[in-house]
Amino acid sequence: MISDLFIKNLQLQNYKSIRNLDVRFNKGLNIIIGENGAGKTNLLEYVYKCFSKDFNPFRSQRDNLTKDFSSYTIVLEYTEDEETYTSHFEKMKETRSDDEDFESFGLLYTTYKNGEKIKSNVDAFKELATTTKKRLTLIRKLRVHRRIFLISFNDPSYLNFISEPNGFVYEETEGSLLAHTPKYSYLLMEFESDFEDALAEYDFDKTVVEEIKAIAIKTFMKILKKLNLISYLKKFTPISDVKLNESINIFTQKKHTIIDNVQLVFKVKGNWIPWSYLSDGTKRIFYIILEAINPEKNFLLIEEPELGIHPHQLYKLMNFLKEMAEEKQIIITTHSPIALDVLSPGELDAIIIAKYTPKGTVLNQLTAQEIKKAKIYIEKTGNLSAYWLHSDLEK
Repeated sequence: MISDLFIKNLQLQNYKSIRNLDVRFNKGLNIIIGENGAGKTNLLEYVYKCFSKDFNPFRSQRDNLTKDFSSYTIVLEYTEDEETYTSHFEKMKETRSDDEDFESFGLLYTTYKNGEKIKSNVDAFKELATTTKKRLTLIRKLRVHRRIFLISFNDPSYLNFISEPNGFVYEETEGSLLAHTPKYSYLLMEFESDFEDALAEYDFDKTVVEEIKAIAIKTFMKILKKLNLISYLKKFTPISDVKLNESINIFTQKKHTIIDNVQLVFKVKGNWIPWSYLSDGTKRIFYIILEAINPEKNFLLIEEPELGIHPHQLYKLMNFLKEMAEEKQIIITTHSPIALDVLSPGELDAIIIAKYTPKGTVLNQLTAQEIKKAKIYIEKTGNLSAYWLHSDLEK
Protein backbone atom coordinates (compact mmCIF):
# COMPACT_ATOMS: atom_id res chain seq x y z
CA MET A 1 0.00 0.00 0.00
CA ILE A 2 1.31 3.44 -0.97
CA SER A 3 1.68 6.02 1.79
CA ASP A 4 3.54 9.26 2.57
CA LEU A 5 3.20 10.42 -1.05
CA PHE A 6 4.47 13.97 -1.59
CA ILE A 7 5.94 16.31 -4.20
CA LYS A 8 9.67 16.50 -3.58
CA ASN A 9 10.76 18.67 -6.48
CA LEU A 10 9.32 20.49 -9.50
CA GLN A 11 11.03 21.81 -12.60
CA LEU A 12 8.54 23.89 -14.59
CA GLN A 13 8.86 25.80 -17.82
CA ASN A 14 6.91 28.50 -19.64
CA TYR A 15 3.62 29.24 -17.94
CA LYS A 16 2.77 32.94 -17.65
CA SER A 17 5.50 34.41 -15.37
CA ILE A 18 7.26 31.03 -15.04
CA ARG A 19 10.09 30.52 -17.48
CA ASN A 20 12.47 27.99 -15.98
CA LEU A 21 11.62 27.25 -12.36
CA ASP A 22 13.20 24.68 -10.04
CA VAL A 23 11.65 24.39 -6.57
CA ARG A 24 11.87 21.87 -3.72
CA PHE A 25 9.03 21.25 -1.27
CA ASN A 26 8.88 19.80 2.22
CA LYS A 27 6.81 16.75 3.04
CA GLY A 28 4.23 18.59 5.17
CA LEU A 29 3.44 22.31 5.28
CA ASN A 30 4.93 24.74 2.76
CA ILE A 31 4.22 28.49 2.94
CA ILE A 32 4.98 30.62 -0.12
CA ILE A 33 5.30 34.36 0.43
CA GLY A 34 6.21 37.16 -1.96
CA GLU A 35 5.10 40.45 -3.43
CA ASN A 36 2.11 40.83 -5.73
CA GLY A 37 3.03 39.72 -9.24
CA ALA A 38 5.81 37.42 -8.08
CA GLY A 39 4.09 34.39 -9.64
CA LYS A 40 2.68 32.58 -6.59
CA THR A 41 -0.75 32.01 -8.14
CA ASN A 42 0.83 30.93 -11.42
CA LEU A 43 2.80 28.26 -9.58
CA LEU A 44 -0.28 26.75 -7.92
CA GLU A 45 -2.22 26.84 -11.19
CA TYR A 46 0.62 25.14 -13.08
CA VAL A 47 1.12 22.44 -10.47
CA TYR A 48 -2.59 21.69 -10.46
CA LYS A 49 -2.69 21.50 -14.27
CA CYS A 50 0.28 19.15 -14.34
CA PHE A 51 -1.37 16.71 -11.96
CA SER A 52 -5.08 16.99 -12.55
CA LYS A 53 -5.24 17.02 -16.32
CA ASP A 54 -1.99 17.11 -18.24
CA PHE A 55 -0.54 14.19 -16.31
CA ASN A 56 -2.28 12.00 -18.90
CA PRO A 57 0.25 11.69 -21.74
CA PHE A 58 -2.41 10.93 -24.35
CA ARG A 59 -4.35 14.19 -24.07
CA SER A 60 -3.69 17.21 -26.26
CA GLN A 61 -2.58 20.33 -24.44
CA ARG A 62 -4.16 23.70 -25.19
CA ASP A 63 -4.89 24.98 -21.72
CA ASN A 64 -3.19 28.35 -21.22
CA LEU A 65 0.36 27.06 -21.55
CA THR A 66 2.56 29.31 -23.65
CA LYS A 67 3.50 28.40 -27.20
CA ASP A 68 7.06 27.85 -25.98
CA PHE A 69 5.96 25.15 -23.55
CA SER A 70 8.59 22.43 -23.64
CA SER A 71 8.60 20.22 -20.57
CA TYR A 72 8.20 19.78 -16.86
CA THR A 73 9.68 17.36 -14.38
CA ILE A 74 7.89 16.19 -11.25
CA VAL A 75 9.68 14.26 -8.54
CA LEU A 76 7.40 12.30 -6.20
CA GLU A 77 8.47 10.37 -3.13
CA TYR A 78 6.37 7.69 -1.43
CA THR A 79 6.54 4.61 0.77
CA GLU A 80 5.37 1.13 -0.18
CA ASP A 81 5.92 -2.01 1.91
CA GLU A 82 8.22 -0.02 4.20
CA GLU A 83 10.49 0.85 1.25
CA THR A 84 11.11 4.42 0.05
CA TYR A 85 10.58 5.14 -3.65
CA THR A 86 11.34 8.25 -5.69
CA SER A 87 9.75 8.60 -9.13
CA HIS A 88 10.78 11.20 -11.71
CA PHE A 89 8.11 12.03 -14.30
CA GLU A 90 9.13 14.15 -17.28
CA LYS A 91 6.69 15.52 -19.84
CA MET A 92 8.13 16.09 -23.31
CA LYS A 93 6.44 17.95 -26.15
CA GLU A 94 5.93 16.45 -29.60
CA THR A 95 4.24 18.04 -32.60
CA ARG A 96 2.92 15.88 -35.41
CA SER A 97 3.86 17.25 -38.82
CA ASP A 98 0.56 16.12 -40.37
CA ASP A 99 -1.47 18.30 -38.00
CA GLU A 100 0.15 21.53 -36.87
CA ASP A 101 -2.62 22.27 -34.37
CA PHE A 102 -2.22 18.96 -32.55
CA GLU A 103 0.30 18.84 -29.72
CA SER A 104 0.93 15.61 -27.87
CA PHE A 105 3.13 14.98 -24.87
CA GLY A 106 5.17 11.92 -24.09
CA LEU A 107 5.81 11.04 -20.48
CA LEU A 108 9.07 9.50 -19.34
CA TYR A 109 9.68 8.16 -15.87
CA THR A 110 12.48 6.76 -13.76
CA THR A 111 11.93 5.17 -10.35
CA TYR A 112 14.46 4.73 -7.55
CA LYS A 113 14.10 2.36 -4.60
CA ASN A 114 16.03 3.51 -1.53
CA GLY A 115 18.16 5.63 -3.86
CA GLU A 116 18.89 2.84 -6.34
CA LYS A 117 17.48 2.94 -9.89
CA ILE A 118 14.97 0.13 -10.51
CA LYS A 119 12.73 1.26 -13.38
CA SER A 120 13.13 3.39 -16.45
CA ASN A 121 11.12 3.97 -19.60
CA VAL A 122 11.24 6.00 -22.76
CA ASP A 123 8.63 8.08 -24.49
CA ALA A 124 5.36 6.15 -24.67
CA PHE A 125 4.71 7.32 -28.21
CA LYS A 126 7.80 5.41 -29.37
CA GLU A 127 7.06 2.19 -27.50
CA LEU A 128 4.79 -0.77 -28.10
CA ALA A 129 1.36 -0.84 -26.49
CA THR A 130 2.47 -3.49 -24.00
CA THR A 131 5.28 -1.28 -22.80
CA THR A 132 2.95 1.69 -22.63
CA LYS A 133 0.53 -0.31 -20.51
CA LYS A 134 3.30 -1.22 -18.08
CA ARG A 135 4.47 2.38 -17.97
CA LEU A 136 0.99 3.66 -17.16
CA THR A 137 0.58 1.13 -14.34
CA LEU A 138 2.65 3.26 -11.96
CA ILE A 139 0.69 6.41 -12.83
CA ARG A 140 -2.62 4.66 -12.21
CA LYS A 141 -1.32 3.14 -8.99
CA LEU A 142 -0.24 6.51 -7.64
CA ARG A 143 -3.56 8.05 -8.84
CA VAL A 144 -1.95 11.48 -8.58
CA HIS A 145 -4.72 13.25 -10.52
CA ARG A 146 -7.22 12.11 -7.89
CA ARG A 147 -5.04 13.05 -4.93
CA ILE A 148 -4.63 16.78 -5.53
CA PHE A 149 -7.03 19.67 -4.88
CA LEU A 150 -6.73 23.42 -5.46
CA ILE A 151 -8.56 25.99 -3.33
CA SER A 152 -8.31 29.35 -5.09
CA PHE A 153 -9.26 32.73 -3.67
CA ASN A 154 -12.58 32.43 -5.51
CA ASP A 155 -14.55 30.04 -3.32
CA PRO A 156 -17.13 27.95 -5.20
CA SER A 157 -20.54 29.59 -5.36
CA TYR A 158 -22.20 26.18 -5.28
CA LEU A 159 -21.51 23.34 -2.84
CA ASN A 160 -23.86 20.44 -3.32
CA PHE A 161 -26.36 19.99 -0.44
CA ILE A 162 -24.34 22.51 1.59
CA SER A 163 -25.10 25.84 -0.07
CA GLU A 164 -28.25 24.59 -1.77
CA PRO A 165 -30.70 21.74 -1.06
CA ASN A 166 -30.20 18.48 -2.89
CA GLY A 167 -32.38 15.47 -3.50
CA PHE A 168 -32.01 11.77 -4.14
CA VAL A 169 -33.96 9.04 -5.89
CA TYR A 170 -33.72 5.52 -4.49
CA GLU A 171 -34.53 2.74 -6.95
CA GLU A 172 -35.72 -0.24 -4.92
CA THR A 173 -35.24 -2.87 -7.64
CA GLU A 174 -31.63 -1.89 -8.28
CA GLY A 175 -30.86 -0.80 -4.72
CA SER A 176 -29.24 2.39 -6.06
CA LEU A 177 -29.35 5.96 -4.79
CA LEU A 178 -28.71 8.83 -7.20
CA ALA A 179 -28.37 12.53 -6.41
CA HIS A 180 -30.49 14.98 -8.43
CA THR A 181 -27.50 17.10 -9.39
CA PRO A 182 -24.11 15.92 -10.70
CA LYS A 183 -21.90 18.41 -8.84
CA TYR A 184 -20.35 16.42 -6.06
CA SER A 185 -18.53 17.35 -2.90
CA TYR A 186 -16.63 14.80 -0.85
CA LEU A 187 -19.17 15.07 1.97
CA LEU A 188 -22.06 14.42 -0.43
CA MET A 189 -20.34 11.41 -1.96
CA GLU A 190 -19.81 9.89 1.48
CA PHE A 191 -23.43 10.54 2.42
CA GLU A 192 -24.78 9.13 -0.84
CA SER A 193 -22.75 5.93 -0.51
CA ASP A 194 -23.57 5.28 3.15
CA PHE A 195 -27.22 6.30 2.77
CA GLU A 196 -27.60 3.88 -0.13
CA ASP A 197 -26.21 1.04 2.01
CA ALA A 198 -28.57 1.92 4.85
CA LEU A 199 -31.63 2.05 2.57
CA ALA A 200 -30.74 -1.35 1.10
CA GLU A 201 -31.58 -2.88 4.48
CA TYR A 202 -34.88 -1.02 4.85
CA ASP A 203 -38.25 -2.75 4.25
CA PHE A 204 -40.02 -0.51 1.74
CA ASP A 205 -43.16 -2.66 1.92
CA LYS A 206 -43.83 -0.93 5.23
CA THR A 207 -42.62 2.53 4.32
CA VAL A 208 -42.76 5.08 7.12
CA VAL A 209 -41.66 8.57 6.11
CA GLU A 210 -40.25 9.46 9.52
CA GLU A 211 -38.19 6.26 9.55
CA ILE A 212 -36.49 7.20 6.28
CA LYS A 213 -35.77 10.67 7.65
CA ALA A 214 -34.26 9.06 10.74
CA ILE A 215 -32.06 6.83 8.57
CA ALA A 216 -30.79 9.89 6.67
CA ILE A 217 -29.99 11.77 9.89
CA LYS A 218 -28.34 8.74 11.49
CA THR A 219 -26.25 8.14 8.38
CA PHE A 220 -25.05 11.74 8.31
CA MET A 221 -24.12 11.68 11.99
CA LYS A 222 -21.99 8.57 11.40
CA ILE A 223 -20.13 10.36 8.61
CA LEU A 224 -19.51 13.41 10.79
CA LYS A 225 -18.06 11.13 13.46
CA LYS A 226 -15.91 9.23 10.96
CA LEU A 227 -14.44 12.46 9.58
CA ASN A 228 -14.16 14.08 13.02
CA LEU A 229 -15.69 17.16 11.39
CA ILE A 230 -17.58 18.50 14.42
CA SER A 231 -14.45 18.37 16.55
CA TYR A 232 -12.48 20.36 13.97
CA LEU A 233 -15.27 22.90 13.56
CA LYS A 234 -15.55 23.48 17.31
CA LYS A 235 -11.79 23.89 17.68
CA PHE A 236 -10.98 26.00 14.65
CA THR A 237 -14.15 27.82 13.48
CA PRO A 238 -17.14 29.84 14.78
CA ILE A 239 -19.31 26.82 13.87
CA SER A 240 -20.06 24.63 16.90
CA ASP A 241 -22.25 22.02 15.18
CA VAL A 242 -23.74 20.95 11.85
CA LYS A 243 -26.67 18.71 10.96
CA LEU A 244 -29.23 17.93 8.26
CA ASN A 245 -32.20 20.27 8.15
CA GLU A 246 -35.40 18.92 9.69
CA SER A 247 -37.62 19.64 6.68
CA ILE A 248 -36.52 16.71 4.51
CA ASN A 249 -39.32 15.69 2.14
CA ILE A 250 -40.05 12.03 1.39
CA PHE A 251 -42.22 10.94 -1.57
CA THR A 252 -42.90 7.24 -2.04
CA GLN A 253 -43.84 5.91 -5.45
CA LYS A 254 -43.94 2.49 -7.01
CA LYS A 255 -40.45 0.96 -6.96
CA HIS A 256 -38.69 4.20 -6.07
CA THR A 257 -38.56 6.77 -3.30
CA ILE A 258 -37.71 10.46 -3.61
CA ILE A 259 -35.80 12.12 -0.77
CA ASP A 260 -35.82 15.87 -1.34
CA ASN A 261 -34.77 19.17 0.28
CA VAL A 262 -31.68 17.65 1.91
CA GLN A 263 -29.38 20.42 3.14
CA LEU A 264 -27.01 21.21 5.98
CA VAL A 265 -27.65 23.78 8.69
CA PHE A 266 -25.00 25.23 10.98
CA LYS A 267 -24.93 26.18 14.65
CA VAL A 268 -23.21 29.52 15.28
CA LYS A 269 -23.38 31.36 18.61
CA GLY A 270 -26.21 29.09 19.76
CA ASN A 271 -28.41 29.58 16.67
CA TRP A 272 -29.08 27.15 13.80
CA ILE A 273 -28.74 28.93 10.47
CA PRO A 274 -28.48 27.97 6.76
CA TRP A 275 -25.36 28.36 4.64
CA SER A 276 -26.61 31.66 3.20
CA TYR A 277 -26.53 33.24 6.68
CA LEU A 278 -22.88 32.41 7.33
CA SER A 279 -20.31 35.16 6.83
CA ASP A 280 -18.02 34.87 3.80
CA GLY A 281 -15.07 34.26 6.10
CA THR A 282 -16.84 31.43 7.94
CA LYS A 283 -17.85 29.87 4.62
CA ARG A 284 -14.24 29.92 3.46
CA ILE A 285 -12.99 28.35 6.67
CA PHE A 286 -15.61 25.58 6.46
CA TYR A 287 -14.75 24.95 2.80
CA ILE A 288 -11.01 24.71 3.51
CA ILE A 289 -11.53 22.37 6.47
CA LEU A 290 -13.93 20.18 4.51
CA GLU A 291 -11.40 19.68 1.71
CA ALA A 292 -8.46 19.30 4.09
CA ILE A 293 -10.00 16.36 5.96
CA ASN A 294 -10.72 14.50 2.72
CA PRO A 295 -8.61 11.34 3.18
CA GLU A 296 -8.44 10.81 -0.58
CA LYS A 297 -6.38 13.99 -1.10
CA ASN A 298 -2.61 13.83 -0.50
CA PHE A 299 -1.86 17.27 -1.92
CA LEU A 300 -3.74 20.44 -0.99
CA LEU A 301 -2.94 23.73 -2.73
CA ILE A 302 -4.46 26.82 -1.08
CA GLU A 303 -4.32 30.33 -2.43
CA GLU A 304 -4.37 33.02 0.26
CA PRO A 305 -6.36 31.25 3.01
CA GLU A 306 -6.56 34.54 4.92
CA LEU A 307 -9.08 36.15 2.55
CA GLY A 308 -12.11 37.40 4.48
CA ILE A 309 -10.89 35.85 7.73
CA HIS A 310 -10.26 37.67 11.01
CA PRO A 311 -6.57 37.53 12.13
CA HIS A 312 -7.41 35.57 15.29
CA GLN A 313 -9.46 33.10 13.26
CA LEU A 314 -6.70 32.86 10.66
CA TYR A 315 -4.21 31.83 13.33
CA LYS A 316 -6.58 29.01 14.33
CA LEU A 317 -6.98 27.97 10.70
CA MET A 318 -3.21 27.89 10.18
CA ASN A 319 -2.84 25.66 13.22
CA PHE A 320 -5.46 23.35 11.73
CA LEU A 321 -3.57 23.23 8.41
CA LYS A 322 -0.33 22.52 10.25
CA GLU A 323 -2.06 19.63 12.02
CA MET A 324 -3.41 18.28 8.71
CA ALA A 325 0.07 18.60 7.18
CA GLU A 326 1.22 15.77 9.42
CA GLU A 327 -0.69 13.42 7.10
CA LYS A 328 -0.61 15.21 3.73
CA GLN A 329 1.34 17.83 1.83
CA ILE A 330 -0.12 21.34 1.98
CA ILE A 331 1.23 24.21 -0.12
CA ILE A 332 -0.23 27.66 0.52
CA THR A 333 0.44 31.15 -0.77
CA THR A 334 -0.14 34.08 1.55
CA HIS A 335 0.26 37.81 2.11
CA SER A 336 -0.53 37.52 5.82
CA PRO A 337 2.40 37.61 8.27
CA ILE A 338 0.18 35.81 10.81
CA ALA A 339 0.42 32.68 8.67
CA LEU A 340 4.08 32.33 9.66
CA ASP A 341 3.42 32.42 13.41
CA VAL A 342 2.46 28.72 13.46
CA LEU A 343 6.05 27.81 12.57
CA SER A 344 8.57 27.00 15.29
CA PRO A 345 12.23 28.06 14.96
CA GLY A 346 13.00 24.56 13.73
CA GLU A 347 10.43 24.76 10.93
CA LEU A 348 11.63 27.84 9.06
CA ASP A 349 12.58 25.73 6.03
CA ALA A 350 8.83 25.59 5.33
CA ILE A 351 9.01 29.21 4.11
CA ILE A 352 9.49 29.67 0.36
CA ILE A 353 10.04 33.16 -1.03
CA ALA A 354 8.71 33.97 -4.51
CA LYS A 355 10.27 36.76 -6.56
CA TYR A 356 9.83 38.00 -10.09
CA THR A 357 13.13 38.56 -11.88
CA PRO A 358 14.17 39.29 -15.48
CA LYS A 359 14.35 35.50 -15.87
CA GLY A 360 10.80 35.03 -14.61
CA THR A 361 9.46 33.70 -11.32
CA VAL A 362 11.97 32.15 -8.93
CA LEU A 363 11.27 30.43 -5.61
CA ASN A 364 13.83 29.86 -2.90
CA GLN A 365 13.80 28.51 0.63
CA LEU A 366 15.61 30.45 3.31
CA THR A 367 19.37 30.08 3.38
CA ALA A 368 21.17 28.91 6.52
CA GLN A 369 22.20 32.49 7.21
CA GLU A 370 18.63 33.78 6.77
CA ILE A 371 17.29 31.09 9.10
CA LYS A 372 19.88 31.98 11.72
CA LYS A 373 18.94 35.65 11.48
CA ALA A 374 15.23 34.86 11.81
CA LYS A 375 15.83 32.62 14.84
CA ILE A 376 17.66 35.42 16.65
CA TYR A 377 14.73 37.76 16.03
CA ILE A 378 12.21 35.15 17.22
CA GLU A 379 14.18 34.55 20.41
CA LYS A 380 14.02 38.27 21.19
CA THR A 381 10.37 38.92 20.24
CA GLY A 382 8.78 35.49 19.88
CA ASN A 383 6.99 36.75 16.80
CA LEU A 384 7.81 35.58 13.27
CA SER A 385 5.08 37.73 11.71
CA ALA A 386 6.76 40.89 13.02
CA TYR A 387 10.04 39.70 11.53
CA TRP A 388 8.40 39.45 8.11
CA LEU A 389 6.97 42.97 8.47
CA HIS A 390 10.08 44.71 9.76
CA SER A 391 13.00 42.82 8.25
CA ASP A 392 14.48 42.26 4.80
CA LEU A 393 13.06 38.73 4.63
CA GLU A 394 11.81 39.10 1.05
CA LYS A 395 14.75 41.09 -0.30
